[in-house]
Amino acid sequence: MKAIPFLDDLRKLVKITYSKQIDFQNQLINEEVVDIRDYGLAGDNYYYKINNPPYYMRIPGAIEKLLMRKSIVTKLVSINERIKQNKLVSCQDDIVG
Repeated sequence: MKAIPFLDDLRKLVKITYSKQIDFQNQLINEEVVDIRDYGLAGDNYYYKINNPPYYMRIPGAIEKLLMRKSIVTKLVSINERIKQNKLVSCQDDIVG
């Protein structure tokens, strides 16, 4: 297994700032999360996979499900349907076949 390089010197060159705070009062904060694959969307939980550079191992505690807020999944399903209706190729077609 290849060692992860030290990036301390590079991190000093990059200033990262986050101005957006999580709104814990938003009504979506407690929205149901669902596995996207149950809705016909393709994807894998990166940290559950074994082939996940630079670790190349399943991360302890990672789950197989690929969870997302249900409202976002619904939007993605709708987008995929519109792509198919317009006879365009979705990314999922290439993955699933």
